[in-house]
Amino acid sequence: MRSRISFFNGTIFKKNITHYWPVWLLFFLFLVCKIPVTIFFRTSFVDGSFTAEEILQIKFDEYYAVLNGALNPTIAFGMGVLSALSVYYYLYNGKSAHAFHSFPVRRGELFVTNYASGFLFYTLPLLLAFFMGACVCAFKGITSLEYLLAWFLMMEGMTFFFYNMAILVGMFTGQFFVVPFLTLILNYLYVGCRSAALSVMGIISYGLNDIYADRSVSILSPLHFLFSKAAFAVEWEGDQSIYRVIGLKYIAIYAMTGLIFGVVSFFMYRKRKIEVTGDIFIINGVKPLFRWGAAGSVSMLAATVICSGMTITGASKKFLALLSLILVLGAVVFFAAEMLLQRKFRIFKKKKLLECGVYSALMALFLLAIEMDLFGMETSLPDPSEIKSAQLQLYYPLYEESEERIDQILAVHRQIIESKAEFERYFEEDAREGERTAYVEIRYTLTDGTPFIRNYNIPVAEDYFAKEDSVVSRIWKLSCDVPAYLRGNICLNYDEVKVKEVIVETYDEEMDCHSVTVEEEDWLKLYYALEQDIREGNILGRFADEYTDEDDYNYWNSIGIEIYAKNGVKELWAMQHGEQFWSTEANEYLSLNRECVHILKVLREIGIINDSNRRLLTTKEYAQNSDVMEGE
Repeated sequence: MRSRISFFNGTIFKKNITHYWPVWLLFFLFLVCKIPVTIFFRTSFVDGSFTAEEILQIKFDEYYAVLNGALNPTIAFGMGVLSALSVYYYLYNGKSAHAFHSFPVRRGELFVTNYASGFLFYTLPLLLAFFMGACVCAFKGITSLEYLLAWFLMMEGMTFFFYNMAILVGMFTGQFFVVPFLTLILNYLYVGCRSAALSVMGIISYGLNDIYADRSVSILSPLHFLFSKAAFAVEWEGDQSIYRVIGLKYIAIYAMTGLIFGVVSFFMYRKRKIEVTGDIFIINGVKPLFRWGAAGSVSMLAATVICSGMTITGASKKFLALLSLILVLGAVVFFAAEMLLQRKFRIFKKKKLLECGVYSALMALFLLAIEMDLFGMETSLPDPSEIKSAQLQLYYPLYEESEERIDQILAVHRQIIESKAEFERYFEEDAREGERTAYVEIRYTLTDGTPFIRNYNIPVAEDYFAKEDSVVSRIWKLSCDVPAYLRGNICLNYDEVKVKEVIVETYDEEMDCHSVTVEEEDWLKLYYALEQDIREGNILGRFADEYTDEDDYNYWNSIGIEIYAKNGVKELWAMQHGEQFWSTEANEYLSLNRECVHILKVLREIGIINDSNRRLLTTKEYAQNSDVMEGE
């Protein structure tokens, strides 16, 4: 006689394993190709001219790169969701749901048996791939199997979390295709809502445009978060390479959260009503969240897209336009969501009209709070003690880590905030024609790695340059600094690099481009000239009224510098995008303009440029000559 407290049914378990064999078999074959097969081939073709120690290091580097490529949150998400859908498919079909629950099997037993089946769908292939990979590593002489174990644990942890998340989502819906769709949405819900809110703030708040782009990574958006936080990275300390596994603690947190999801799903399953199969949401309390969430997020995103394509000047006009669009679009989406839930068109009832009115009133209050800066985001500044680095960009990226230079950037930032009323009046619809403006980006990286970003449109006309204490003049002075220029235009570790080659692009009479190499004995002359032009501000490409045609001011040509650093060339743009591997070589290009008098003088003296077959062309001259050649 079967125990009444049994939580496992062998018949159902065998049926799941044999009926859904393509799910786990295809996943296993995929992992075999990604781990043991790839490790074998990438470590098999090593040049025999290296020493035994060098060959082993090359093999290890390839092995490490394979693991990094095989650590894929998307695969974990897909397999977790697919496993959950396979074993609980019957919950989303009326006949199957009634048939399964008519069996002499307790609900707890049915849930646990299916749960164990889906768990094995992805766990066994991962285990087999791990052991096969370990065998290949042993055959190739690679002994650092702790990294392969870390890969297994991370993939298992991620898949476990997504598996449990999909099961929990399935407890709220009665439709099969809603499960993967809703699971994906929930993985990006925080990022999406935050982006929608900050997009609105970017239009109606001072300095907050485009601040969401670099702050979209959050642990509350798991799939998105894991792409940037789970990896195998290499760092350098002198000549020594250090291999690091990143993200284990975050995956452990997700795995524990997934376990909680599984327990909650177990108790929800025991109370689940079979007759609601086919409904989008089977719990009434979720339906208002769906209506309000859809109305708020879709209306804000759509309104910001529409407003971005409209030419509206003046802060008050922008606010009124955005407010109107969000309220109108929100009401439309609200009732569209209700139609989807009810699966009919006759949904305009008094209760729903009242609910929509409440939603619209709260949304209007939220937008008014943003406009009045009740959240204090326009005037907020990070505490100096919490700033790891600061970056200000107008002429080029000014990257600073010293306390003194960070304080100078903070002082400029405070002045911009205090100048809000003045600058907004300047940019009103009736502003004088031809006034010159430019965007300033200020970016702080806090000690915990959090970015703090603001963007401002500031006046850069000649009368502002004439004021020594104006914002543009203060930024100008900060930019006329040689180390700052080299960090922003060459690389952050410019003092560690070696120059391999310097070339200058020139044009002959036939408009053919030639790269002329600067002799090594002339590099120092060119560098001293560069320093002078930086200190005098010549190379910055100054925004001034006397140069209204920037195409006739800036040269199309550039100076190319090939550099090498044993420990990697640390480029600013790569660091901002989370680069983990630094290339030892890089090519950087310095722009020129008519005011670079010292550089131009040296280039003439050493014979790199002349007025005949080695010419520099302004952007305007290049465009004109290109048009002529195309016409011929």
